[in-house]
This record gives sequence, C-alpha cells and structure tokens, in this order.
Amino acid sequence: MNNAGTMAEMIEAAMKKKDGPKDSFTMAGQYTGPVQRDGDREFVMYEAPNGEQIQVYGNWNEFAVDRDEQGLDLIADEDYPIVRNEDGEYVLDEAAYERMGEEMRMRQDMMREEEEQMMQQEMMQREMMDKEMMQQEEEQRMMGGGMMPMKRRY
Repeated sequence: MNNAGTMAEMIEAAMKKKDGPKDSFTMAGQYTGPVQRDGDREFVMYEAPNGEQIQVYGNWNEFAVDRDEQGLDLIADEDYPIVRNEDGEYVLDEAAYERMGEEMRMRQDMMREEEEQMMQQEMMQREMMDKEMMQQEEEQRMMGGGMMPMKRRY
C-alpha cells in the first residue's frame, strides 16, 4: 500500500506546502508602478525588496487613487496580499484583501467605541466633580458664607 514512490510523493507534497508561503507575500502599493494593460488584463510592476521586478495582475483600476503624467492610474499606498496562481503568475488575492478590509473596519469600530466610552466616563467624572464643588459651596454658604480668613500670627 505505502510504497516508496507514494511516500516520496507525500514528502514532496508536504515540502511544497511548506514552500507555499514563499509564493505569497504582501505588496506595498508605494513600490508599484502605474496600472498597465496586457490585452484585457491589468497589472502593476512591483519592485520587490530584493530589487526584482514582478508583474502583478489584478483589477487595479478599482484601487486607483490618482493618475501619473501620462494619465495612467496609480494605486493607493496600502498593503495588498499577493499569491502565485496555477499559471505561475502573481495576482492580487482579492478574498484576502477583503478580509483585511473587514478586519481593519472592525478594529476601527472597536477603537471608536472605546473612545466614546472614555468620553462618556470623562463627562461623568466632570459632572461628579461639578456636583461636589456645588455641594462644597452650598456647605460654605450655610456655615456663614465664604471662606474663613486665616488667623494672623505675629
């Protein structure tokens, strides 16, 4: 059942799985060129940290935030998850990008909620301090008015 060929294939498959992450990376938008076209497909040229120029395909016009002097789209300076497809091409992992966006929105919502809670607590503390000051002023008035003068020592 488990002959050497099958075991070798299993080991090779396991090694390929370990190599998988090398075929995926996060691309920084600031290191890409303008959006270009290859027939009906769009791509950007990415300069990898090792200096290698990589062609990365995707629906880049959706991420355009500006245009260069030639009128070509420029993508936003954000991080984009990139994978290598079955044809060996690097492509935008749109599902991972969407998850990243959802996670970021969730974090922003949580931060907003925390900020609102802190503001509410601060307002409650101010109200309590104001009430305490009003009570102290009321007590002073009932005890004969303003503050008592200090006795002079000679």
